[in-house]
Amino acid sequence: MDEPEITYEYIAQEMKLIKEEAQASYTATPRENATKIGANQTNYYDFANANITTVATLTQQLISKDLILLLSNYLQDKTPQIIPNADVILNYNQGFEARVIPDLIILCDQNKIKNGRIFGTPELVIEIVTTLTNIDEKVKKRYKYELAGVQEYWIIDSQLKKIEVLLLNSNGIFTCKNYKIGEVIKVSLFKDLMIKVADVFANPWLRLAMP
Repeated sequence: MDEPEITYEYIAQEMKLIKEEAQASYTATPRENATKIGANQTNYYDFANANITTVATLTQQLISKDLILLLSNYLQDKTPQIIPNADVILNYNQGFEARVIPDLIILCDQNKIKNGRIFGTPELVIEIVTTLTNIDEKVKKRYKYELAGVQEYWIIDSQLKKIEVLLLNSNGIFTCKNYKIGEVIKVSLFKDLMIKVADVFANPWLRLAMP
């Protein structure tokens, strides 16, 4: 299945659908509802498709673990923190909220942490997917993060071993660049943080963990 052509008309329609979906899905007390949802610790609530999904695959966990190590070495003794599976309440200017649980985030503002959750937009979000991940799900997540003002969003394809990096431009729209093994990603949040794509997929256990 081919990904849809990304045009301004398409973006506007997606944002309209996201807003309508969020408004229909959440009551006037979304935080209370979010507390009840996901009480089972073996499942997460996925707001891309409003479904209960199982915990991360072994492939996701291995890549996530290695990324934490790579980023933590740089972030040591710095204020920003890398956090896996954070419970995040995104706030939108339109007056509604959405709860998401990304694979990894980098958070620069500790004041967004309240009652064990993050209320507000992380500066960087990382999602680890497979090529078979539903395209519609990926598109919806992309525009949820874009609409919330995430500065940098990575989509890591564990099967194709590529990383799609989306940066928020001055118009509030993501611009995209794809990286493959042999290339280096400069993390936009920091002036001197470089990540080799090969290092993200270097774990020898990944071959065994692939479905």
